[in-house]
Amino acid sequence: MTLQIARFCTEDQDDGPRAAADVVAPARHHRAPHRHRAARQHDVVAMGDQLKIADQTMTHSTKQRHLTNRQSMRAMFVVVVSLLACGVAPVLALAAQLPSLFRGVVVADSPLGVRVVSVEEASQAYLADLRPEDLIVRIQETEIHSIDEFATLSSALKGRAVSTAVVVFRNGIPHELVLHLYSYPILREWGIAFVPDHDVRFAEASVGLAYWSRLGRGYEDAHNVVEALNAYLNGLHNVPTDVTTTLKVSELFLQRSQQHLATGALPDGISSLRQAVAMLERLFDYSLTDDQLQIVKDHLQDTRRILHDVTMAPHAGMTAHRSPP
Repeated sequence: MTLQIARFCTEDQDDGPRAAADVVAPARHHRAPHRHRAARQHDVVAMGDQLKIADQTMTHSTKQRHLTNRQSMRAMFVVVVSLLACGVAPVLALAAQLPSLFRGVVVADSPLGVRVVSVEEASQAYLADLRPEDLIVRIQETEIHSIDEFATLSSALKGRAVSTAVVVFRNGIPHELVLHLYSYPILREWGIAFVPDHDVRFAEASVGLAYWSRLGRGYEDAHNVVEALNAYLNGLHNVPTDVTTTLKVSELFLQRSQQHLATGALPDGISSLRQAVAMLERLFDYSLTDDQLQIVKDHLQDTRRILHDVTMAPHAGMTAHRSPP
């Protein structure tokens, strides 16, 4: 299994903006078009300018008053987040065999569309607010008139679609829902869109966390950053509030960013940095120990160093990069 970064941009793309319903095929990596060389170089130059300004601002603030450890890291976030604003917003997806978006949904024929008979609780469809007695009349841009049409389209999407728009009638009123395979616990807690392994389930969340953490440590020992990141994110899917796992995930995002930048994949490198920083910033809502605060600080310093290296070598990340087929 491999991790894929699907970039959702709203400008500078030859094919226009990408929607959340983009398809991820297991045999091929979906990649948003890279921006032109000049545009990417402009981003790097802009980051360099912001780095100088933000560093000066933080240095001045530190001299003006003594900052606590937590306050100083807040100031550092101003530096890092201002730099990463030049990047692209990533969405993390798992490029592997994907389950059906309608897993756990039972339907029957209806004069209008198909009628939802039942929805398995805790299924992705249930979490997306699909309910019994809803009438499904459209999936994506295709109108649904029968069970056969529903089954055909559902089968076509299985293993390919990460998300899809669904129009239903409920009590005579149309509603548009978005069914997706992303982990709701991670999405709500950390704002990271990650497709977990939906086929591996645990009766106790702590057992699931322990299982995936063991796998993650094994992949780390084998120096496989991608699979280690996937394993720890699956663990976080089971226990999204586990600080230790969150710190490990942010660390692996930083390592993944360095791998991308080393191969000239600047957009992917910046995307991974943004993922790491997004998680670190939300950790400030938790009661962290001194050791955990130090880890956060170390990760932020690593992020600044990576960004500094990129801005000091603006041509290093300009090489066009393609994922292997």
